[in-house]
Amino acid sequence: MLFSGCNFARGCLAAALAGGALASLAAGSPPAVFSGAVAGVLTPTDLPAVRWRLEGGTGADDRGNLVLAAEADGLSANVTVSLDARTGEGTWEMRDGSLDLAVWLPALAGRFNLGALKTVSVTGRLRLAGRGTVRGGRPDGEITATLRDGTLSESGSGLTVDGLTADLHLTGLVPPLAPGAQTVTFTQARIGGLTLGNGNLTVALPAADTVRVMVAGVDVLGGRVELEPFPLILPVTVADVRARFRRIDLAAIEPLLPTGGITGAQGRLGGLVALHWSAADGFGVGDVRFDVGRGDAEPTFRLAPVPGLLTSKVPEKIALLPGWLAAPAENPVYVSMREIELGRTTLRVDALRLRLNPAGDTQNRTVQIDLQATPVGPSTVGRVNFDLGVAGPLDELLKFILNKKLSVPKP
Repeated sequence: MLFSGCNFARGCLAAALAGGALASLAAGSPPAVFSGAVAGVLTPTDLPAVRWRLEGGTGADDRGNLVLAAEADGLSANVTVSLDARTGEGTWEMRDGSLDLAVWLPALAGRFNLGALKTVSVTGRLRLAGRGTVRGGRPDGEITATLRDGTLSESGSGLTVDGLTADLHLTGLVPPLAPGAQTVTFTQARIGGLTLGNGNLTVALPAADTVRVMVAGVDVLGGRVELEPFPLILPVTVADVRARFRRIDLAAIEPLLPTGGITGAQGRLGGLVALHWSAADGFGVGDVRFDVGRGDAEPTFRLAPVPGLLTSKVPEKIALLPGWLAAPAENPVYVSMREIELGRTTLRVDALRLRLNPAGDTQNRTVQIDLQATPVGPSTVGRVNFDLGVAGPLDELLKFILNKKLSVPKP
């Protein structure tokens, strides 16, 4: 350890007095008053070495003034403390502190065994500033943290986030409080085959055990998805959220769907979906409601060609007169149905409903889709009703949707 001051002896004295001042402050008793400076290097296990310097002196008002400067790889901070020599109470202020997240996030994750952060990489410099009081040997006050143009990646899911910003403001340290808006945004994110844009999250910490999500939204699939405000009680064991989606582009969804279903999808959809998460049961989806767009947002699609899909139960010929008077004529309904099942007729979506039943209904269907569509243009078929059901464990279906379909690359 290196000491600096007027001379070595004065440095040793300053170190002893500084240690006594800090110890007495922690104990709530008046600190020792000293003048001098002491410096050294702190080498904690699994963390970068920190170079520090402490200077102390007494002002004209008999207040003890301490200045602590710390520097390390990716770290810088300057803290000033002013204390009443008799009561040990005073103020503190930090200016121009900064923390390089690329250096310190993995170091802190390893030091404190934060397994969830070990697969996360973040770049960007967190700017820190704060001020407050010291009473009874305990500091309190406010701290502001800002981040600009950061990035984040998670190796397990392949998630990448660019243009990450954060504006955080703690108004209390013991306990930590942030009743105002704490905002995190990003310009673009990618996961699997999806590209997300203009994401924003605004939360508040009105109590030490409560997080209130005020705003959360992201641009995706040509539209936007936003969560309705909801509270979280810490530690989080259950969360119920409702997500609203607006103007989702069907053409953007089509590449994510299994092949052999629909093609030529156009138009936009909106709606509301209920989401549930619990530590015991994991992720689940509740009711899904759709708002079908009209005008330029009118949803249309064609079926991928599947001969017999609709005509298997429709007679190809019908008799307009008794058979002994005339030969059967071509059934116009059959002709229109054949054009639909071969993907030659565009269908307009009139109504869409999605029902989820994790336990399965009487036919063991965990997902049921009710779709009503009308042919665009002349047709002898007025409306086509589709009743599509998926049988099997719903949790496996959700895993397929989240883990498989999202890995399909964009065309």
